[in-house]
Amino acid sequence: MNVDQDNPKGIMRLLRRNWEYFALVFLFLWMVASLAPLPFVQCSDGYHVWLPRLSYAVREMLSGQIPFWNEFQFCGTLLLADGNTNILNPMSVFYVFFSLAWAYTYGVLLLLGVSIAGSWLYFRERDLSKTASLVGTLGYTLSGQVVFWSLYHGMNLCLALFPLTLFAFRRLEKINAQRDQHDKDRAVKIGWRLLAFFLMFFSALGGFIQFAFISAASVFVEGIEQWSVGGVKRALKSRGLTVLLAVASASVVVIPIIEASIFSHRKLVPYFKGLVADRFSLWSMMFWGSSFDGCDYPNYFYYIGVVIIALSVFAIRKHFRKAVSDPFIVYSCIFPAVLLAVYLGVLPKTFQFGIDSDPWRGMFVFALALSILGAAGTDKYVRKVMNEKRLVLPPFELILAGLISLGIYGATPYHPDKMNIGFLGILILSGVVLSIVLKKEEPRVKAVVSCVWLVLLLVANSFVPAGLYLAHNVIRKPVVDPWQIEGLPAAMLSGEGRFLTIGYYTGELEDWGIFNRMRAIGGYGSFFPRSVFTRMRDEGLLPSSFHAATHYLNNNNTDPNILARYGVLYLIERKSANGSRVGWELAKAVPGGVIYMNPRYVGRAYLVNEEGNILKGARLVENTNSYVRIVVEANAGDTLVLADSWFPGWRCFDNGERVEGFNADGFRGYRIQASGRHEIEWIYRSSSFFVGLVISSVSFIAFLALVIWEVRSNKKRRIGR
Repeated sequence: MNVDQDNPKGIMRLLRRNWEYFALVFLFLWMVASLAPLPFVQCSDGYHVWLPRLSYAVREMLSGQIPFWNEFQFCGTLLLADGNTNILNPMSVFYVFFSLAWAYTYGVLLLLGVSIAGSWLYFRERDLSKTASLVGTLGYTLSGQVVFWSLYHGMNLCLALFPLTLFAFRRLEKINAQRDQHDKDRAVKIGWRLLAFFLMFFSALGGFIQFAFISAASVFVEGIEQWSVGGVKRALKSRGLTVLLAVASASVVVIPIIEASIFSHRKLVPYFKGLVADRFSLWSMMFWGSSFDGCDYPNYFYYIGVVIIALSVFAIRKHFRKAVSDPFIVYSCIFPAVLLAVYLGVLPKTFQFGIDSDPWRGMFVFALALSILGAAGTDKYVRKVMNEKRLVLPPFELILAGLISLGIYGATPYHPDKMNIGFLGILILSGVVLSIVLKKEEPRVKAVVSCVWLVLLLVANSFVPAGLYLAHNVIRKPVVDPWQIEGLPAAMLSGEGRFLTIGYYTGELEDWGIFNRMRAIGGYGSFFPRSVFTRMRDEGLLPSSFHAATHYLNNNNTDPNILARYGVLYLIERKSANGSRVGWELAKAVPGGVIYMNPRYVGRAYLVNEEGNILKGARLVENTNSYVRIVVEANAGDTLVLADSWFPGWRCFDNGERVEGFNADGFRGYRIQASGRHEIEWIYRSSSFFVGLVISSVSFIAFLALVIWEVRSNKKRRIGR
């Protein structure tokens, strides 16, 4: 469209015809403004976990090796299967070229934009009006599930790509429905299949497999038009194989994560602890995005919005049969049903949804389903306004929502966000007044007012809580290594020995230990090896309030004899120097705390007798993330213990010959067969990675073969005609 920029009428025409795109750009800029000034990182995981781990992983890859193993936390854990910071996440590329904070910022902002654009395209592809599509886009992108996870690497990749993936498949199916296709249409068809494949592939490759599997299943179900054998067959033909091959092509990540989950601690402890709010707070957050206590961390998982819910109920009431028979809508209800069952105690709090996941993982699917219904309700209401000359009041569900909002405003004691709920109630009920005032106006005028009013309702209901969450959960200052801030000597602590921190929240230091190549006995782990976890639990090293997220906090068991068995050389007591620790030697006092040295320390590798008593230490002569070499003089019958996690894939060699290593109560053990000098090697050869690589390669080749076959089939049909 050619528009004279000096012509006001031209500018107004441009705005009028393309207002929806300006609205989408405004939504994105508003999100950026909520996070500004840039760069930023998330206060918790983004700062403590992703920045140090991804930086470490990128540095290792640039040095020429894949860092399969994270040797710096929890006595060692599988880095490749770390769903929080998967090293093959496409967003990791930013960490190669930019500083930590900017790399994180670029990744989050890119996916926020993709989420908005993909949602808009998807709703438009469902043949919804521009207003309805905007309502659906706001409903999804500003729902608590999406806003909450938008700052999380891995999770935000799946949520951002989900609507765009659905859009690509719908476009593909629309072209498939055309019987007589020109060459150009066939080429476009191949393009859409490739796009749909790679979007699904990247969702799985991002590493957060719980979301990826749910996303893959949801993409397939969304393609089922009706509950019938024929409907399922059509979905299998149009989507099933492509989705399956896309996920299988990411097996290089999927298989190691499955292996890590099998050998992880997650099933031993409840994950739901701390993630469920009290009933009043839960309901208030779900509808109004407010817990009356600022941005309540756990409640934000469930925020959807009273306006989108009211419009959804209106759509169901008007099209009940169609709504309750829609496979995707019905399927989406599984996730809140499971969440409610856990919340009410019908299912145990240790319930795992998917691969060592959590019951609320699929709520983003439910948020999209409600957004679809909300958009459909918007279309129904606006069409009714346009086609009827008599008075048309807003949907009853919205009026009821307004009355409830005003009731809460009047009954609730003063809180900072109480005014927002009251304002929302007034704005909702203003629709009744507008309907009466505009009763005699032209239907088109009434429809325009109704459209603007509905969008304003979504803005009032969603912008404020979403903006508050984004604004209150990021760091807007230069990201500095906390070891530097507290004056703790990284150079002193970056050797072979491990450190343990005690005091207030310690995860910040322990998670950043990997950045400085220091070995922490704690930290944050999505898949903590069960072998070491059970040992630490039984020996009293874990705090009483641990859960599956493994925030390893405030450990007060400082027995130097026990910690020596874990290779702990340093004890760091943060921000307090009140006396000395019994059995420990003072090493250094610094602004951030006091550093003690363990006099019982003999190294991470040592010999023990049949009773398990330490005889002497063994010398580590080489140590990388997937290789350890130890030299020791030992007698036959002694057991060499390496205080690193036992995990499948670690192989033991004695003087170059393959020998049988074993699980030494969570550590790696090897029983010496003959007296003398021994050079023991532990080599990590990830069979799961190589099996996954083979499956990935075969699946990717199979997909390419499918595309080539499709191209050739089209050519044969054309020649036959």
